[in-house]
Amino acid sequence: MGNSFNQWEDEGVNLQRSNASLSELKHLSKLTSLDLHIPDGNILPENPFSDKLERYHILIGNAWKWYGLDETFNTLKLKLTTRNQLDQGLKMLLKRSEDLYSDVLEGVNNIVYQLDNEGLFQQLTHLHVQNNAEITYIINSIHWSYTHNAFPILESLFLDNLVSLESVCYSQLTAESFWK
Repeated sequence: MGNSFNQWEDEGVNLQRSNASLSELKHLSKLTSLDLHIPDGNILPENPFSDKLERYHILIGNAWKWYGLDETFNTLKLKLTTRNQLDQGLKMLLKRSEDLYSDVLEGVNNIVYQLDNEGLFQQLTHLHVQNNAEITYIINSIHWSYTHNAFPILESLFLDNLVSLESVCYSQLTAESFWK
């Protein structure tokens, strides 16, 4: 896997396009596998990804390169300027991701509660969080019932440059959380 096509056109920039537009992904409703790098997350259209995706490696933002990508996992690498960019399509991919990278996700100070408060990352094996001045907790379990299992199959957790991080976990978790 090399560098992906990176000259995506923004929707509505001009009437005569010369390059592919990300909105074309919406028309590929039967697509089950996708490897994609979108260097500029600001041009990401709303809900471009189908719920039919089974295998994917999606990199959004200029912080990411293809090297070091483990092709055996569903990988999502996000560098978004605002949490508002997390539409239903991206949230669906978050829940299915096995390898998740997050860089500078503005407006997020609690990873679990704000990104996947329903599933608590049941599929996630590897989590990388970096360069975020707002994150205070990875898990703040005050917001949900004690019966939830957070990160039940997580094998690795990488935290880098989280200057406001107070604790990985605030409050008590079930014994099955962080099982591995």
